[in-house]
Amino acid sequence: MKRTGILIVAILAAGLLAACGGGGSDGGGVNVDPGTTIINKDNVEDIAHRIIDSSLLGEDFVSDFGDLQIAGYNCVDQGNVSTTGSISEPPAVNDTITVTYNDCQEFGVIINGSMTVTIKEVSNNFDGTPPYNLKVEIVLSNLSSEAIDLGLVATVNGDMTISISDDNTGGLSVTIEGNSLTQQWDGEVETLSDFLIEMVDNLATGDYSINLNGTIGSTMLSGSVTFNTITIFTGNENIGTGEPTAGELLVINSIDNSQGLLTAKDDGTGLEIKVDADGDGEYEFQTFIPYGDL
Repeated sequence: MKRTGILIVAILAAGLLAACGGGGSDGGGVNVDPGTTIINKDNVEDIAHRIIDSSLLGEDFVSDFGDLQIAGYNCVDQGNVSTTGSISEPPAVNDTITVTYNDCQEFGVIINGSMTVTIKEVSNNFDGTPPYNLKVEIVLSNLSSEAIDLGLVATVNGDMTISISDDNTGGLSVTIEGNSLTQQWDGEVETLSDFLIEMVDNLATGDYSINLNGTIGSTMLSGSVTFNTITIFTGNENIGTGEPTAGELLVINSIDNSQGLLTAKDDGTGLEIKVDADGDGEYEFQTFIPYGDL
């Protein structure tokens, strides 16, 4: 949950621009019925796990596709990648490129589907060197990753906008927001909607903060829950394990008002979780999840 997510997102955006520079040419998400999840002592740990994973937008997914973008478009084993549109050098507002994977097999993974990247804001003469501001919109259409050995396919649809600012004095901020981002794998459908994730990192001191807000729905949860940060999560990468030592996240099911309160322990070991299953305003159950289990 620490600043790793910030760095991965920054790498993704930089990789997209590096791979797409110079131009050339070569569906919506699945709906989840809302409001039927009851937050209780039996599922609150699973809900917490899903919120953290989805809010970081799937570190494995982002890093896998980021690495593929950085590596270029020559599929190692088979298949091909085509592009339409272009990103100019330096990038300019409204530059757009669509990357389409056609059975692109590399390192035991087959990629299909497409990704469209549009520059929404960018500093003059941007080349990745701080200071800079960059805002990109990413739309994923049936972008799938199949692990050949396992026979598992993960498919992603949806949109997100990533804003990155680096002030060249150690200050790095990343904002991720979007309407809907749906992942489907192994018979499960999970949707992150109306989300806003803000991360601020001082690379010089190691201090960072994280703010998470949105709604997550899953077929495994039989509905959706809304989560909001009521106290910003903070920590220092250079102290102890580097995990958050302060912060509170409130998780609510709007139908029955059942709630879960996730609080970072001040010793940086994990999250204390309190549950109000009947929605009467009183927490009747409490547990603890080490960060290593999230």
